[in-house]
Amino acid sequence: MLGPDTASARSHSKALASSPHVAGTPAQTRTADYVLEQMAGWGLDTSRVEFRVFLPFHDSTVVELVAPERRRLMLDEPPEPSDSATLRGIWPAMNGYSGAGDVTAPVIYANYGLPEDYDVLDSLGVSVEGRVVLARYGRSYRGIKAREAERHGARALLLFSDPQNDGYFRGDVYPAGPMRPLSAVQRGSLYNGRGDP
Repeated sequence: MLGPDTASARSHSKALASSPHVAGTPAQTRTADYVLEQMAGWGLDTSRVEFRVFLPFHDSTVVELVAPERRRLMLDEPPEPSDSATLRGIWPAMNGYSGAGDVTAPVIYANYGLPEDYDVLDSLGVSVEGRVVLARYGRSYRGIKAREAERHGARALLLFSDPQNDGYFRGDVYPAGPMRPLSAVQRGSLYNGRGDP
């Protein structure tokens, strides 16, 4: 087997990244089929092994301001016309293993949502108990932020990407540059346990 060349690497990358392929979806099955077919074509022994795993899927996510005026916030990333990967099937905005619910409560900003940020709030006499915590991504794993919000009695946690950290404050945004566009949404896991859930 010869090493990869630029054209084949580009072709495989395009095939694998052309659409979201979250585990347990038909798109993931198509991706696995592609990989198995390619590997078999290279003369490798291939097989498929199925595992039952706990994966979070959600029906919908809505974030809405209710005062001083009612306004639904945008959670969907608009497609980037120059990037075909963004034109179809973008996975909805969510963090895996987050709780489900319907919460209406005042919002408290907690900087990065880390223990030291709650110390500052405590020193100012601000409690997040029964509130929605608004915190920035960065400086720590998002699951720590969820754990801390829960530990401090928050009813919900909203995480956002601050353009000061990875957006237009740092340089040109995608596709003109490497920085995150304003409408981009991070996705990931909030799981804090060891191993698979």
